Amino acid sequence: MARSALTALVAIVISCAAALPARAQSTPISCSTAGKNLYVRDVMTDLYLWSSEVPNVNPTSFSSPEAYLDAVRYRKLDSTFSYITSRAANDAFYSDSQFIGFGLSTTVNDVEMRVTQVFPDSPALEAGLSRGDRIVEIGGRAVTTLIASDEIGSAFGPSEIGVELDIAFVNAKGARRESHMIKRLVTIPTVSLTRVYDAGGRRVGYMFFRNFVEPSYEALDAAFAELSAARVDDLVIDLRYNGGGLVSVAQHMAGYIGGVRTDGQVFAEFFHNDRNAFRNHVLRFEIRRLSLLLEALLQIGRRLEEILDRRESLRLAIEADMSDACGRHQVEHAVDEGDAGAQHRHEHQLLAGDLRRMHPRQRCLDLDFRERKVAGDLVAQ
Repeated sequence: MARSALTALVAIVISCAAALPARAQSTPISCSTAGKNLYVRDVMTDLYLWSSEVPNVNPTSFSSPEAYLDAVRYRKLDSTFSYITSRAANDAFYSDSQFIGFGLSTTVNDVEMRVTQVFPDSPALEAGLSRGDRIVEIGGRAVTTLIASDEIGSAFGPSEIGVELDIAFVNAKGARRESHMIKRLVTIPTVSLTRVYDAGGRRVGYMFFRNFVEPSYEALDAAFAELSAARVDDLVIDLRYNGGGLVSVAQHMAGYIGGVRTDGQVFAEFFHNDRNAFRNHVLRFEIRRLSLLLEALLQIGRRLEEILDRRESLRLAIEADMSDACGRHQVEHAVDEGDAGAQHRHEHQLLAGDLRRMHPRQRCLDLDFRERKVAGDLVAQ
């Protein structure tokens, strides 16, 4: 199996507390804009993968940490990869598979916005939204206008509980409807569906997987126990709408899929800048007790792709969107990329086998999930 390489992502939380002595301060000196900007500068010069490319500009001359970050990022490979977010939003997503929002995800082209999914027990579901509906107005403004003025990215408002918004949408029958929604915590089911089908004398498993976060471990254990008990021959993993997350969860999933054939092989290698080379490490496949013995693995992402076919050669790869989770005051920095990218609108490499590229160019969760990355195990802090 081909060795895969992945450079490390670092995450630093900005919180208003006394600073701890460290190469890069653990917290800002103060909660003023200048203090936060200086903190971002410290992180960029110490932990950023492309720290040698950071220009020497005065951080205090910028109006916000976001403005400073945007000015100094290494744009050749990092146009949106690094971002700033709050610890609360980060913890909600990775620990509880939750986000603050209306509970829908959308896709946007040059002229319209479509709903791709609506989460259970969410304001969007209560408003009557369904997959395929076309949102035509947000906050009294036409979506076409918001797209043309490049304001569509912030149209749903900040990721705060209690934010209210009126929308108008056209459903599958062509009927226009209007609704009022209020943001709250929404839970994203990690493994949303597991099924087994009989097709041509073979047992085919199907798994709809939504994100790589802490609750995913237990959900994956349950799903693969079901698939193992059913003795599936082939597996289809639907990752079209996953929101990305932890590489350790992807490793956990891969152990179930690769089984004895990949046990101990290199799953991913992580690389940092020269100052943090001591953090470089290798992640290996680990066999799971109920791992599957598959003839074929298909992944549904931007396209249907056969990833593994035992009748030819083993080419195990797991793809995941690294969509984001915005609204946090955490600075997460990129990693590699020989082909860098970022989440919902761009592409990022996650892992495995022959290291495939992430997909889609769709908007992720309405909390403006802008540039959340592979965090957790890649955090160098």
